[in-house]
Amino acid sequence: MQIGDMTIEGVSDGSLLAPATAMFNKTDQDWLQHSQFLDKDGMLTFEMGGFLVRNGDRIALVDTGIGPHADATRTGTLMINLIAMGIHPSEVTDIVLTHLHFDHLGWATDGERRLFENATYRCHEADWSSSWGPRRSTTAWPSPSWAADPRRSCSPQ
Repeated sequence: MQIGDMTIEGVSDGSLLAPATAMFNKTDQDWLQHSQFLDKDGMLTFEMGGFLVRNGDRIALVDTGIGPHADATRTGTLMINLIAMGIHPSEVTDIVLTHLHFDHLGWATDGERRLFENATYRCHEADWSSSWGPRRSTTAWPSPSWAADPRRSCSPQ
């Protein structure tokens, strides 16, 4: 998609299958009218990934997918797909995390180091505080050293 000088492209990290009823708090009866979206077992495919935004010398990745550890047979392809698009992780200037759910920040870090080493990581301050604030265990992902990285820019807006 082209918007002025900006190009936006989807970057897949694969997909997951899950019961439709579990994801949307609806009953099997509710899903009858949407059965064309379900497989024979009543499972719904959820696409994982993010968006690559290019504008001038800036390359932003909006959300980093579910990461390499969810389901190795169906997910974990974001880095491969990013490179296939002609972008090496070191070229990404900004990581924009829309929110800090596991399926949106899976490739942000390996738990100890940033996987996009030259990027500034951006998120909303309220989301950061509720997810990684002082009540959070220091042994949990991400590591405290990653969380304190000065290239993380969480703004109140």
